Amino acid sequence: MRSFLKSVANEYKRVTWPSKLELRAATIVVLFTLVLFATYLGFFNFLFDAVFTAIGY
Repeated sequence: MRSFLKSVANEYKRVTWPSKLELRAATIVVLFTLVLFATYLGFFNFLFDAVFTAIGY
């Protein structure tokens, strides 16, 4: 177990962490994509709801 934890610590040290600027840019991309897909799904949910309500299903 000790050897495993040492190897985890060594791998942790070798990780290249993003800068604040890179992190902010990636976060903005993720949030924009999330809003885009939520809008897309919401639109089709509204559309199908209207169609099925109109045909009485």
